[in-house]
Amino acid sequence: MKMFFKAVAFIFLLSAVIIIIPAFIPDDQYTQGVKTWLRKANNPPVIPDKLNRLNAFVGFNVEEGKDMLLQGASLIDEENTRLRSARDSEHQLPAQNEYWTNPPLKISKHLSEISFVELFAQSPALWLSNNQSRYQALLNDNHILLDRFRKLITMKQYSYTLKPDINGPFIRYRALTAVKNLNNLSIIDEYIYADKNTALKRLQKNITFSKLMMAQSAALLDKMIAVVFLDSDLKTYSALLDLRTKQDPAMQVITNLSDIERTLLNAYIGEFSALSTSLELDNLYSSGEPAILEPLVFKFYLKRKRLENSSHENVWLYNLKQEHMSFAERQQMNKKRSEAKRSWWEYFRDPLGAVLVDITMPLNSKPLSRSDHIDAKITLVNIKNKIYSQALSAEQIESYIETVKVDINPAYSGAGVIWNEKNKTLSFSIPNYRDDDIPSVDLNF
Repeated sequence: MKMFFKAVAFIFLLSAVIIIIPAFIPDDQYTQGVKTWLRKANNPPVIPDKLNRLNAFVGFNVEEGKDMLLQGASLIDEENTRLRSARDSEHQLPAQNEYWTNPPLKISKHLSEISFVELFAQSPALWLSNNQSRYQALLNDNHILLDRFRKLITMKQYSYTLKPDINGPFIRYRALTAVKNLNNLSIIDEYIYADKNTALKRLQKNITFSKLMMAQSAALLDKMIAVVFLDSDLKTYSALLDLRTKQDPAMQVITNLSDIERTLLNAYIGEFSALSTSLELDNLYSSGEPAILEPLVFKFYLKRKRLENSSHENVWLYNLKQEHMSFAERQQMNKKRSEAKRSWWEYFRDPLGAVLVDITMPLNSKPLSRSDHIDAKITLVNIKNKIYSQALSAEQIESYIETVKVDINPAYSGAGVIWNEKNKTLSFSIPNYRDDDIPSVDLNF
């Protein structure tokens, strides 16, 4: 019996030692890459408030008569101060300004009810013809926001001055996106009923802005909104092509996305830096007072810098590598990673960090695919423009697209343009890749 108790005591002691050892393994230092990312996100370029487009995004929904730039800057300063404030006894920050969740100036009810996806999928020109009084009401009811949007897209400078923080607000883009679509609808209306040259110049200004926004976005949500904006512009471009006659002015070829416009680097830097703050003790306890063992577990077993170094290397940089790969290569790379196993030593020396990185490893690759697909859609509308300008028949299109060299981005390596004569659509065939998001463009014969 004594031998039994000795064996149990030995096993218990050995287990305790094994459990305790990781607590005394020191944390790492930040890698140079992590330091660079955190420094860049927390030290945005200094731009005068009147020139920083972020202030316009934030202040877009302020009351009528207020300056969206000055009010936006004030809201950002207030929020940054709040995020630096001392916590209360329950580790909670002061309450956030209600503006971020319930802004005072909203789009009209009728504008909120319109599905622009359906409207552009059908015929914007026909909708305008059948709904002129409704359209004019939309312009009148939302004229303040429309004026703000048209000022906003002239602003070329951008600095993400909101402190990257897990407790920070999301910029609400619902109203801005609806007004953007209404503005694009007004371009089509101007093309039909007023001045075609002016309409085309307005569209070109919108396309330039959408691409600039893609290049400058410092948060993942901002990047995806920029993609939505550019998609709206391409739909508008395509709709104008369907209206164009031989006597109408030529439409400019749209350049494909540059590496800076397409990359998610800046967006990832912003997301990484905001998520970094989630590992601060106050944020770990933000659900209320911690249990007795929680502070000890986090203090001794959470190797914060090692965790961030690992996620930077194995999640964020891993996904950035895929920007230079084809869709098929990405799938193969992700398959290999999903089959890879961590060593017991990695789990032993950093049990919490290893598990957390495993959870975050399957980072959503959709944002990168969306940038690739919107780039490909630019190519399709340019091909549509060429087909129309050369007055090719449906029978001639097949021969023509065989001569088109697809040179878009690495994801579309080996892709070819395909023509579906039955549905009258242009799209792509991509080697070893199938996805519902592959873009297509309708031709109107």
